[in-house]
Amino acid sequence: GNLSIFPLAFALVEGENNLSWAWFFDQLHAHVTQRMGITIISDRHAGIKHAVRGFPDEWGWTWRWCIRHFLANFQHKFGKKKDIRDQLWSAAVAHQPKKYEQKMKTIRQIHRAGAVWAEGQDLHMWTFHMDNGARFGIATTNHGESINGVYKGIRAMPVSVLVEMTYWKVNEWFVKRRDAAIGRERAGHSIAK
Repeated sequence: GNLSIFPLAFALVEGENNLSWAWFFDQLHAHVTQRMGITIISDRHAGIKHAVRGFPDEWGWTWRWCIRHFLANFQHKFGKKKDIRDQLWSAAVAHQPKKYEQKMKTIRQIHRAGAVWAEGQDLHMWTFHMDNGARFGIATTNHGESINGVYKGIRAMPVSVLVEMTYWKVNEWFVKRRDAAIGRERAGHSIAK
């Protein structure tokens, strides 16, 4: 869908590791936003986990797992069982404990080991009903990964090409959204104040 989400920060680092992630989040906090209540949604990468543990309390930032990655971990462990995966997705995005429990009951009946594994994970990291609203309704990193399409076919190019392509693609997204907003305004659509 068109959620108008696009990347605001990029980093060129030697690799995805503890130091790189800690540096990136420090830069993000220093140069992009100092707002409280930021939630990082990602896979369970050890470098991210390490960096998040280092967030100063005064930042008020939290970390949650991408549900798509969580389900991929489930499938890696138990095989591709679409019916169970779909039930687990429904359990993860249930906002009410009762609805979560209904889905997990179904999963327990058809795949006890899978249910035990899922419930053995930190529930606040992958379920909506336990995350205290930190996700703002966002379940996956799919939106943030939209930039990956920009790099299709150019990953082996020099870094300068990657930087330039990133710049032009993000600029194109900004222009497209600006033009759409101007069009809506001219058509008489008001923007809430």
